[in-house]
Amino acid sequence: MTDRAVSFEHLLRLAHQRALDGKGGLAASVAKLCLDSRSDLSDRELSLTFDILRMLIDKVEVAVRRNISDYLCDRTDVPKDLIAFLANDTVHVAYPILRSSPLLSDYDLIRLIDDHGHGHAMAVATRSELTGPVSHRLVAMNDEAIDVTLAKNLSATIEAEDMSILVDRAVDCVSLHTPLSSRGDLGADLARRLYTLVGEALRRHIMDTYDIDGAVVAEAVDNAVLDGLAVPSPLNTAIGGGWAEQAQRGGHRPAARLLRRLLADGPEGAALEFSEHTHLPLETSRWVFERGDGQTLAVAMKSIGMDVDGYTTLLDRMQRIAEYEDIERLTAYFERIDTKTAAMVVSHWKTRPPRAD
Repeated sequence: MTDRAVSFEHLLRLAHQRALDGKGGLAASVAKLCLDSRSDLSDRELSLTFDILRMLIDKVEVAVRRNISDYLCDRTDVPKDLIAFLANDTVHVAYPILRSSPLLSDYDLIRLIDDHGHGHAMAVATRSELTGPVSHRLVAMNDEAIDVTLAKNLSATIEAEDMSILVDRAVDCVSLHTPLSSRGDLGADLARRLYTLVGEALRRHIMDTYDIDGAVVAEAVDNAVLDGLAVPSPLNTAIGGGWAEQAQRGGHRPAARLLRRLLADGPEGAALEFSEHTHLPLETSRWVFERGDGQTLAVAMKSIGMDVDGYTTLLDRMQRIAEYEDIERLTAYFERIDTKTAAMVVSHWKTRPPRAD
């Protein structure tokens, strides 16, 4: 009998002796032997153990394959093809490997996400020390459950661009508020943006974590950067015309009065009307209308109840749309802000202007 045959006989005998009360089967017993008794095995015997697993693993039931994954997920000496087989199995079997195996590279993880979708991606999102490229692929799936799981993984690296996307999604996804607020890698700008979305308890947490003074919250909206504006989209001057005509005919809403003053007296008239309604210092109100950008105006106008047609009309009259800015992005931004939050931000402008010159 050859040495190989003797070694196989030895391993199989040990496996049978250490069977998992008849529940795990021979393959699981071999895996347990590999994990628990490596000191009893030579390198050759260890190699033969993995050979046995290769022969048996696709012939055993799901529960046994899951046991094998549990046994092998933390090891660094498992053949890569065996790890790959388990990682490509059903998510129940693959979960320990996806979550823990040090043998899976970023390339492997991204390919597994692409090949298997939601279930495998959810498992990967829990992985310790997840890298930026893998997090990027998870964020690109635009899946709420995956976003929340990733945000909860405080050891995961999430690059600034992807973090910004998650904060944007938090506008419509309340489940992201707590995990994002708990992260220490938001950065001050994103923390200020998130501040405007969350409840009072989380606001206090954000202020404590990022040392944000209450007055600085006024910068949460107007200091945000409108990035990715690559396609020219000048404002069509016809937009909002109906709203302007309504304002010219009269009306008692603060927003209607402001636009009527703007049409009649220019920015100075609008600034006076805004100052009278909000009790802001006149100099601050003038700054908003003379030098404020589209976002600052969005907050100011939303705070007095203006609708999106009135806002686009105001942008046109104020000539606040740069040649390469996207009106759709600004109006989407305007519509995401709620009136109560906008009024809160504007109230801070009474002690600190929205942006220093």
